[in-house]
Amino acid sequence: MSIGEDGAAALDPSGLEHDSVVRTLRNLESLTVQIARQTTLDAEETLTTGSIAIASASR
Repeated sequence: MSIGEDGAAALDPSGLEHDSVVRTLRNLESLTVQIARQTTLDAEETLTTGSIAIASASR
């Protein structure tokens, strides 16, 4: 598990290191679900300050 800046870099919430397919999916996601974008921003901020972010998926 990576915490802090290393964790944020591994998660790559901005998608800069992802290929075009993942970037396209993230852009589509942020257009259709504003909460997802805010969640990503919150996770990035949490990780870069040295805290832990936990994600869960619901069905």
